[in-house]
Amino acid sequence: MKIALVDDHALILDSLELLILKGVSESEVTVFNSAQSILDIYTPSSFDIIITDIEMPNMSGSELVVKLRQENPNQKILVLSMHINAILLQNLFELNINGFVCKVNSTNELIEAINAINDNRQYISEEIKTILIKSENKNELILTKRELQIVQYVVKSMNNNEIAESMFISIHTVKTHRKNILHKLNMKTSIELVKYALANNIV
Repeated sequence: MKIALVDDHALILDSLELLILKGVSESEVTVFNSAQSILDIYTPSSFDIIITDIEMPNMSGSELVVKLRQENPNQKILVLSMHINAILLQNLFELNINGFVCKVNSTNELIEAINAINDNRQYISEEIKTILIKSENKNELILTKRELQIVQYVVKSMNNNEIAESMFISIHTVKTHRKNILHKLNMKTSIELVKYALANNIV
């Protein structure tokens, strides 16, 4: 099994590489210290599974997932992160990731996730399920796929006209979406929205 590890921390890369080589039979691991470094050599047949961190400089894990999906919609992708919240999870699963593991969890969970994804199963741990269920039980208004897309454009400093043109919708529709987004997140300004998006890797 050809596995790629993407993380900007050398110590984490070394540790994960050793854990995978020890825990996954017949595995071949290649490490990358940035999202761009794997994109530079990537082809659809390069790796069976790509494991990426989310919080990285220059290009986040979320952005990497988007670019990988453009190159190969069937690429198996496992995301690692220190931080977990319903918005982040929704954003990632909207991108069709194959699994999510918190970095603070046990080694066994990482190996379990890799094996599940290799067997063409999506890996959602009990911890992740609990977060999503609690979010639903609290009736939290999570952003829709289209609203997430608009937030991403706002982070890129695009105005309503530019967003409307990019999404092939009217300016009035964009304004309505932005109003609904702020209402759902209990915010008043675009600055608050941008800070929130960056904090939750909605980029």
